[in-house]
Amino acid sequence: MWTLTSLSATGLENFDLPKEGSAHVLVTGPVIGVLRTLRQLPGQVELGRITVGPWGVKLEAVREPLIIVPSHPHAPIIAVSARDPQPIHYELQPSSEQRSEIIILRHSDVIRFSRQVPSLTCKWIAAEVQVDSSAADAGAADPSFQNDNAARTESETEDENLDQATQDAMASLPPKATPVPRLSNQRSIVVQETPTADRVVGTMEASNGLETNEDDSASAGDAASSGVTDSAEVDAEMYSTAHTKTSPPPTTSSPRVEIPHRSSRKRGSPAADNIDLESGKGSGSRSTKRTKRDTEDQNDTQDSRISNISIDSPKNTVIVANGKKRKSEIFEAPVETLPRSQRSSQRSNTAIPNSALYDGPVPCVAVSNSSITKASQSVKFLKKHGGSFIESVDEAFNVLCVRDGELLKTPKLLLAIARGTPIVTDKWLLESAKAGHFLNTASYIPIAPKQEKEWNIQLDQILCQPQTPFTGYTIHFTKSLKATYNAFAEMEHVCKAAGAKKTTTTLPRGETGGNSIVLAKDEGDAEMDKLVQDGITCYHKDLITQSILRGVLDLDSAEFKIETHDTPKDKKKKRQKSK
Repeated sequence: MWTLTSLSATGLENFDLPKEGSAHVLVTGPVIGVLRTLRQLPGQVELGRITVGPWGVKLEAVREPLIIVPSHPHAPIIAVSARDPQPIHYELQPSSEQRSEIIILRHSDVIRFSRQVPSLTCKWIAAEVQVDSSAADAGAADPSFQNDNAARTESETEDENLDQATQDAMASLPPKATPVPRLSNQRSIVVQETPTADRVVGTMEASNGLETNEDDSASAGDAASSGVTDSAEVDAEMYSTAHTKTSPPPTTSSPRVEIPHRSSRKRGSPAADNIDLESGKGSGSRSTKRTKRDTEDQNDTQDSRISNISIDSPKNTVIVANGKKRKSEIFEAPVETLPRSQRSSQRSNTAIPNSALYDGPVPCVAVSNSSITKASQSVKFLKKHGGSFIESVDEAFNVLCVRDGELLKTPKLLLAIARGTPIVTDKWLLESAKAGHFLNTASYIPIAPKQEKEWNIQLDQILCQPQTPFTGYTIHFTKSLKATYNAFAEMEHVCKAAGAKKTTTTLPRGETGGNSIVLAKDEGDAEMDKLVQDGITCYHKDLITQSILRGVLDLDSAEFKIETHDTPKDKKKKRQKSK
């Protein structure tokens, strides 16, 4: 499964991605998170959208560019020099109206952000499948075999690479293959057992083969004398190719042959019941021990003991090389499959946000610097589904559509920010018309990094939250400043939406206290000159727009105060005449 990991101050965090579906990379302040369902929370910003499928992991930037650092960059060595110490990376741009850009992530690719948040690393974690094997525990009763494996500790065999273990077993084979003992009436077939290689074993029939070695004889004698068969151990190792704490790497599968023996001696360990035939060790001492045993017991022949043979073989079906039944059983049996109802509920929880339904009131849409016109097909769709198209600021609206790209300080934009009205790009209404229903507005929030830098603001902190910095204030416009507005009534609506008690163009006497704000022109404003002579502070008209965009009113800042110089009146008149 695919996972995103993040190293934060609290430690390593893992974010599991769905097998099929989408997830969202979210930032809340300095905290990074990955959620499968997008929720509208204050201060939460969506930076990336991830889609997972059988083909891999797809990443799309949402609000701002993302930096992708590949795990294995394909670049010449000279590209990484002292002049260019930065790692090779790719900058993924957010989707716009003109283009859409995605990238397929690979294992160990790193996602970095322009914000001060931890980076994310894409990881592929293969599912660990525990299976049983038909191979019995391979042990060594002779000292030479035990000495060779004495250095192999328990920690080396518990979690070992199966591919490396297979290579080690193949490398330890002698130049000539060790023959597998079988009777004359046996026929040989090829048995394929995953994940090991093909090998030839004898098919045991009614009278299974006799493996004549001292270790098997000793183990069979103990089993006969005690009357206890090690069936629990056989069941634990059935169909297993994984290593255990007491078993060496996988070996050739063979049935366990138990032969009663006259001599009785203490059993060493369960791992010494069988000898690894593939490793080839112990073959030299086997012949000498067999000769010694023959000399000690001349009357104990193979024919006399064949009637006492008891074979302990696992109750399973032998699958030949062309069969594929066993492979499917190995990988499907340990996995618990969910019911169909639960699987469908999981898929519904990981639905793509763009296809989520609009859950707000009936849309009353206004546009500002937008490509949508009154005659657009999207507006016809809006009206057909009960919505309305708002053209004047005198009417209330609950959604504002703007052009994707740069933002302009229009009265409708300031009015929407002051009221906390959702602001979306034109794509919301256009794609809603294509889908046949209103989509969720959270996925279409405008992105304007250039304006955020120029205006010294952060859109994610002010959007969808009412901004009322002029609460309790009376705003006065000089007549010269009022004449600069094409529609002064719209500015009055903006000021009142931002909390102003009222707006005036004639300043009554006695109303120049702490609850009055005077706005004037920088130059050529006679009323401003008079007010300054009376000791009244005048401000630029940008005080309104910037205070709404920032959500804070700062009357003490010199950024908006109009600076005046004490100049004699006759000199001012002379400068005006020269113009």
